[in-house]
Amino acid sequence: MSKKHFRIERVADAPSLEKTFEPTLQLFKGKGLPVDKVMGYLRDTTEFDLIEKEYLRYVQVRQEIEALLSQGQTWQTVYDSAVSRQELWTLEAFLDAIEAQQGSKIESIDHLSGITEIEDREALASVVTHGRESKYLRALRKAIEDGAVLSDLQQVEPAGFGLAPSWTGSSGEEANKQTMILWAIGEGYVISFRSYDKVSPHLRSIANDLNAPYSVVIDAFEAYHERRKTLHAN
Repeated sequence: MSKKHFRIERVADAPSLEKTFEPTLQLFKGKGLPVDKVMGYLRDTTEFDLIEKEYLRYVQVRQEIEALLSQGQTWQTVYDSAVSRQELWTLEAFLDAIEAQQGSKIESIDHLSGITEIEDREALASVVTHGRESKYLRALRKAIEDGAVLSDLQQVEPAGFGLAPSWTGSSGEEANKQTMILWAIGEGYVISFRSYDKVSPHLRSIANDLNAPYSVVIDAFEAYHERRKTLHAN
């Protein structure tokens, strides 16, 4: 993985993360693609990397949500039309759209329920928690792509993304800063983790890349495969 100059302040809080994607977003807008053509373009192009493609999927969902709201649709209808709990960026987009409209952060499930009039509290809990988890995980992955090492990743706190120290993650297991870092390493080195087993010498080069103990990379390898298995089962 090529290392760029990494600055922790680029991912220390959620708003700064969006700024890192601004050139990508402007290029996306410059294509003049209608929303219904975006996914095919993203699938076929090599112009963007994986994180950028996922972010543009988020942008697409935000556009869909804004279009529904402009038609006077209720939040329940917007949720039913645009959100999939298996696609975390849709939860993130839904939450961000609500907070943008309100001009403030959602403080609790009750707060979100009062605004949206959605009665499914399990769905609302997933929006609040897993929508923020999505943004946090992308921030960690972007940091790795930009050259962060393990000590840098440990400075990016869940609280900066509105998350508690621990929560029930999208995989159904307990999540916290450490598990998210392991997941981010797994996603950041996804090709290596798919192509090698955990005794491969190649994994030691990843440890060197991250200035991390080899045991951390092994933990990330195992966490990556376990998380993928759980998500696919759901």
